Amino acid sequence: MFQVLARSTGSPLRKISDSVRETTRRQMGKELPLIGERHFSALRRILDREEPEYRN
Repeated sequence: MFQVLARSTGSPLRKISDSVRETTRRQMGKELPLIGERHFSALRRILDREEPEYRN
């Protein structure tokens, strides 16, 4: 998605360094399991609020 947005500007893309890419990959790797869990919990809260009868 971000690549599409970046390309839509018409400006040349600037490449990030390998060290920045690796640091970001390591940081995101630690967060990915938490992101999924938080997203699912948020969906469940919405469902509890808007359609509480689903539990029956």
